[in-house]
Parts: sequence; C-alpha cells; structure tokens
Amino acid sequence: MNMNRLPAVAAKLMFGLIVLVTVAAFFLCRVEDWGTGHWWTSLISIVLAEAACYYCAVGEVKQNRRGDGLPASLTFVTISVLYGAAAIFHTAFFWLTLRISLTSFVVIEVITAAVWAIGMGLAHHFTNVVRNQEDDQRVQMQLMKQMKLALDSVSYALEEEEIEEREALKAGVRELIEKVKYSDPVSHPSMIHMEENLLWQIKELERCVRGLSDQAEEKGKVEMSRKLLRDISADLGRRNSQLITLK
Repeated sequence: MNMNRLPAVAAKLMFGLIVLVTVAAFFLCRVEDWGTGHWWTSLISIVLAEAACYYCAVGEVKQNRRGDGLPASLTFVTISVLYGAAAIFHTAFFWLTLRISLTSFVVIEVITAAVWAIGMGLAHHFTNVVRNQEDDQRVQMQLMKQMKLALDSVSYALEEEEIEEREALKAGVRELIEKVKYSDPVSHPSMIHMEENLLWQIKELERCVRGLSDQAEEKGKVEMSRKLLRDISADLGRRNSQLITLK
C-alpha cells in the first residue's frame, strides 16, 4: 500500500467506525423508540454532521499538504462540528428529555440544518474573496520581482564587458536595484501598464549592455544605456509616487 494513502484510509476507517458507533448507540434507546420519526430524524441529522466533518477534515488535510496558507477547510470543520453538537443536543434534550412532538422536532432540525448550510455558504464565499485577494496581490507583486531579476541580469552582463564606462553604468544599475528593492512590491491594477513599460525598458537596457562588446556600436549603446537608466529611474520614481497616492 502506498504510504501516502495511509492517512486517507485511516480517516475513512475512523469515519466508518464513528457511524457504526452512532447507529449502535441509537439501538440502545428504548425498543419502542426504534424506527420512530424522532429516531430517524435524529440519526440522519447526526450522521449528516459526521459526514460533513469527515469531508471537511479530508479537505483540510489536502490543503495542508499543498501548503495553502489559508485554513479554509478548518472553518468548515468547525461549523460542521458545531452542527453535530447541536444535533446531539437536540436528540438528548428535545427528544429523549422533553419528548416534544415529531413536527416540532423536525422543524428544529430543519432550521439547524439551514443555519449550518448558510454558515457553510458564507464561509465558502468569504474564503473565495480572501483567496482572490491573495491571488491578485501575488500577480501585482510579480512584475516588481521580474524587474529585480532583469536588473540583476543587467548587472551580471556588465561584469562581462570590458569598457571604460562599465563602472559608471554599474553604479547606475546598482542604484536602480536599490530603488526597486525599496519600492512597494504590492502594486495597483491601474499601474500595470506603467510597470510593464518599466520591465520592457529594463530588458532593452539588458540588450544594450550585451551589445557593448561591438566596438562599432559601442558609443551609441553606451549613450542608449545611460538614457535608459535615466528613464527607468524617473519612471520608477513616478510609479512609486502615484502608488502612494492610490493607496
């Protein structure tokens, strides 16, 4: 047997055992209560809660295995556990103690199940909202990471070039790297075009730097590299200023 499947198999066995114990416990009731409406309603409610807890717990295990930082399934497990506790309380108090009518008992169970379903729905909705926000934030941070990597590539490319202006260009690139490093990594949707343009300029800078070894075009490439460094620095400063205003 695959060792990775052991937790899943163990969870299934435990769930089956819990259901068997639940059914056995119901047969410990008075014989005249067996098969009555109260008996079936209580049994179905409790087993439903156990099934909900099981499937939510399995989802939590899978989520942890993926390394998802959002404990969404844990919320669902908690809601289902509370539903199960309510079902057990209803059985013990409203049926076995107070002996209320079947109609009243069914209404209580239906209302409880409806509250559980609403709670699960709300939890699912807010979980999706938070997850979408996290996804958007990751996407917005991606361009800044790409800029940093592209500038690192420019810096490495300059190390390979043997030209007089290398140190001046390296200083400009280092300054840009520091500027990107201390820029807000979390962007804003309205800044996407500006950041894409910044990334394009950095890649153009890298192409210029890699072409410095061509002596025939060296002077033009150096001037273009300087211009790109100035433009990137100015655009990055403008991006940071606008981002502060937007936030």
